Amino acid sequence: MSLISCQPLELSPGPSSKCLQLTDSLSAHEQWKAVDEIAEVLRPKSTNRVDFIEECKSGAFDGAVAAFRTFPSITITGRIDEELLSYWPSSINFLCHNGKLQQVSEHSSMI
Repeated sequence: MSLISCQPLELSPGPSSKCLQLTDSLSAHEQWKAVDEIAEVLRPKSTNRVDFIEECKSGAFDGAVAAFRTFPSITITGRIDEELLSYWPSSINFLCHNGKLQQVSEHSSMI
């Protein structure tokens, strides 16, 4: 997975498309309603990194092709680093982060 990717993200309408919304959007409520119409939006139940990793291990997010996070996501996932990526669903090819990239470790394979 790469943060710098120009590949188009293809979501086919229907239950087979999944995306992971790590935190609620502060303002894009209508846009997320539109995403809900074309994809299954997965939302973590966890409220901290340890529980989030357990959710990843359980397969709760398997099949998601994209993930969306905002600055408050750090309370759930912690920084995006090698440890987190070792449990991250392999199906995710695209990460959208609304905020500063300081939450991504410079040692992460995402860069």
